[in-house]
Amino acid sequence: PRCCSCERVEPRDIQYISLGDGRKLCLECLGSTIMDTGECQPLYHEIRDFYEGMNMKIEQQIPMLLVERQALNEAMQGEKQGHHHVPETRGLCLSEEQTVNIVFRRPKIGMGNRLIGMKTESQRLNRQCEVTAILVLYGLPRLLTGSILAHELMHAWLRLNGFRNLQPKIEEGICQVLAHMWLES
Repeated sequence: PRCCSCERVEPRDIQYISLGDGRKLCLECLGSTIMDTGECQPLYHEIRDFYEGMNMKIEQQIPMLLVERQALNEAMQGEKQGHHHVPETRGLCLSEEQTVNIVFRRPKIGMGNRLIGMKTESQRLNRQCEVTAILVLYGLPRLLTGSILAHELMHAWLRLNGFRNLQPKIEEGICQVLAHMWLES
């Protein structure tokens, strides 16, 4: 097995942390993970401020939710015009009504390095504009989570500013550039 963040192979003598959805985290990545939606809010606001600093303010208050792998995959199936290019999707910009299970309480590490005590709840997302929510996979390190947020916020900015008919690879490229710019900032 590999770390779901950095792709390190799990050595025989060190047990990685199991996130309960088939993913595992190495101990290095575990040190900076963001494990629930509330814990991620300051990072989300930091990235929104980054956009505003480039005169690309996102006027709509878009909910940002950390979710489990299954909830992200289900939401991805519900998206009509998704263009997904990675083996595992780590973030999604929703633009229609969905119900997702969010992680609202940070889990603890129990026996056997398994996460216990995580609480989830269903939250219905209603369409008020073009963008309903930003979903990000929980349990990833801060910098990876931030780059995913920056990427997904660019999808949101493009949709909210009328750029709905870009070729998928052009849109993905623009979003990747903005994620890189945030990482460099």
